[in-house]
Amino acid sequence: MNKLKWNLYSKIVLNNLSTPPGPGVFFNLLSSWIEHKMGRSNLLSSPSSAVLYINKTCNYTCGFCYNKDVLNVEPLEENLFTVTDLNEFLQSDHGKNVLRIALMGGEPFINKNIFDLIRICKENHKIVNIVSNGSLIKDDYIPKIKSSRLDAIGLSLYDNNPDHIERLSRQFNHFNINYWVQTVIDGTNLESLEEKLDFASKASIKNFIISNYNPYFDDMFSKSIRSGNNDYTLKINELSKKYSKEMNITWPTILPISKNASGRPTKKCTLPFSYIHLDSSGTIAPCCYRYPKIEYGNLYKNDGWNSPFNKKLRENMYSDDEPIGECKDCENLYRNLYF
Repeated sequence: MNKLKWNLYSKIVLNNLSTPPGPGVFFNLLSSWIEHKMGRSNLLSSPSSAVLYINKTCNYTCGFCYNKDVLNVEPLEENLFTVTDLNEFLQSDHGKNVLRIALMGGEPFINKNIFDLIRICKENHKIVNIVSNGSLIKDDYIPKIKSSRLDAIGLSLYDNNPDHIERLSRQFNHFNINYWVQTVIDGTNLESLEEKLDFASKASIKNFIISNYNPYFDDMFSKSIRSGNNDYTLKINELSKKYSKEMNITWPTILPISKNASGRPTKKCTLPFSYIHLDSSGTIAPCCYRYPKIEYGNLYKNDGWNSPFNKKLRENMYSDDEPIGECKDCENLYRNLYF
């Protein structure tokens, strides 16, 4: 576990000491790990983490967004994740066993119920975090975020929101709110990497996650950082010496990293075994690069967690076959994202 994860996770543990999750949640977590080690594709355990898409509306229209085809298509009210929806999920067999809940969008702070959703998650002894672009988090929200006992908040750094990220970073530091800032690096513009780190340093950001570019959604394969990129290796060595002492940094995962006996890159992603992504109708997806679709299954109809697609995806993770669809150029395929 690197310094950034240790910094985030240790604060989450302390935040939940007085109201820890029940023993069934931890038993499910252990069962999930054992089933993965056994190579099972049809899982008896429930997902240990759930990402709830609490609306399909965003106030930004980023060209690189991998969910842009489903965002801002329908009226906000038609896809709003309500308190009733959350209670239905928490009372379901899978919802009872979930350890962590992430609230995402679109932009989650568009959802007027967001603080009620946080409250209910915490009342049910869940670890809860939010990922936001920060632009709609008003200054008077900061004390409410602190008092809500939100476990962590992720801020996405884009070209159009650095002022908001700097403002919130300073506020979160002042109120001792557990947070990280995440951004994506373009491999064809390595100078921007130092610019972003310099920004993070001046904004007093302590946890900074830099992700590799995923070209699946726009075919911009040259933007991904791949093995053999000596310029990137030299740049990382230089910047690590300069910035690693003042902030915790997760560097991009190079594509591909290692290969197995067949000559194919080694698959390390565990998301299809531990995660479920859910919208207000119960439609699911197996990972963060796939928005919920009917073909992936529905949590409340039959067994969406073990839908044909999900089982096929898990089988692919165990095999030497070519990765499926969106997985092919995803850095998460070559790392265990959360451990």
